[in-house]
Amino acid sequence: MSKRFQIKFRIKSDPKSTSRNGVNTTMVTASNMCDARNQVKARYANSLHGIEVISVVEK
Repeated sequence: MSKRFQIKFRIKSDPKSTSRNGVNTTMVTASNMCDARNQVKARYANSLHGIEVISVVEK
């Protein structure tokens, strides 16, 4: 059975950059928390420096 998860994450910035990246939030449908986290990582995998998942909350 699929559940809805809210995932907060930050897109990692260039370490040499001084700009601060805000926290992004997205909703995904997944069977469990690990699957939800992996979906978000896969969706943003093409961003230059990867992402850092902050929290996964079942809704």
